[in-house]
Amino acid sequence: MKMPCFIFVFLLLASSVSPCTCEIDPPNKAIEALVSEELAQADAVFQGTVTSIEKFPLEVMPKTLPGKRFDQYRVTFKVRKSWKSVKQNVFILWTGLGHGDCGFDFRIGESYLVYEFQVEGTYAQANICTRTQSSKEAVADEKVLGHPIWVDAFRKKRQ
Repeated sequence: MKMPCFIFVFLLLASSVSPCTCEIDPPNKAIEALVSEELAQADAVFQGTVTSIEKFPLEVMPKTLPGKRFDQYRVTFKVRKSWKSVKQNVFILWTGLGHGDCGFDFRIGESYLVYEFQVEGTYAQANICTRTQSSKEAVADEKVLGHPIWVDAFRKKRQ
């Protein structure tokens, strides 16, 4: 009798957690079209360096993150340039831990091209289902994006 109860609880828990699933870009679609579509859909697009990463367990997550079922990382960036929406030096977003929750594996000190999306209008998020990538790998995207709308003034003066 204990076995059916265990199976029921397992199925109940498994149904409340969904693994990460992303749409795959068609292999024959031009980079210009892919980047243009992502730019249009994203709430912000910027290039920046990760300055801090903080883990927030689910039970202490800010109430401004509705519907989260997983622990999250709060990632802080030093923004270098922006193609959409961001016009400040610091930007904070949230991402999952990975392990099936679509979280992006950001690293402190590394630079990224980030395509950010607002979730339910309340918080900024980036994940593996976007074109977010290391700046080293984003040369083609940056070429398609063209001139940024904002550049960090301090960085601009030093160059």
